[in-house]
Amino acid sequence: LLVLNLRSSFFYAVADAYKRWRDLSELEVLNLLLSSKKL
Repeated sequence: LLVLNLRSSFFYAVADAYKRWRDLSELEVLNLLLSSKKL
């Protein structure tokens, strides 16, 4: 999993890079990771 720094400063919150952000449940994250593994 890689998160690019799109900001001018070194530190930033990942959520700040998105206009709409919501936390994912553990099940949602697991499903995303498992589905990406199939690619």
